[in-house]
Amino acid sequence: MDVVGSDKHEEFVVDAPSPAETRVVVYKTTKEGERRKELYRRTFQAGRSNEIRLYGLGGQDRFSIEGVGRGIDVYVIGGSGDDSFEDRSEGRRGNVFVVDVLGGMETHPGPSTRLKLSDDARVNRYDEHDYAIIRAVPRVSLGNNADDGLFLGAGATIYTHRFRKQPFAASHT
Repeated sequence: MDVVGSDKHEEFVVDAPSPAETRVVVYKTTKEGERRKELYRRTFQAGRSNEIRLYGLGGQDRFSIEGVGRGIDVYVIGGSGDDSFEDRSEGRRGNVFVVDVLGGMETHPGPSTRLKLSDDARVNRYDEHDYAIIRAVPRVSLGNNADDGLFLGAGATIYTHRFRKQPFAASHT
């Protein structure tokens, strides 16, 4: 699931109201960091959502991780402004990946944080068409040999997708 900010200033707050849930709240903020109003609120259930991507885009964005539910990965993609990230979660239940350019975000990692910093500005890109659903593609096999004679078979290939794994993360035949 993509949670996309704007070119303005936002604060993204992630917490875990229970071990199997992750809540994301996005606030509009002033340049000084004062919260103005709530823009977005959603609670994600483990098993129904396994990945949440937070895109800050432009502006001075703050990302605050206070907890992540078990089985959910959170990707924090900074954007072009001077952003800040802080992981105040206790213990290690979920995985938090911070993706940004080197020096583009002030980071205070926690026990569940993995930094993926690059000097390539394309790591901050947002593509609304990047999301792909799990799909099954039917397959038909036709064969012939002296022992079995003519063989006709059917099956399927299942493709699963993850964050920036192109063209897919895994395929199962």
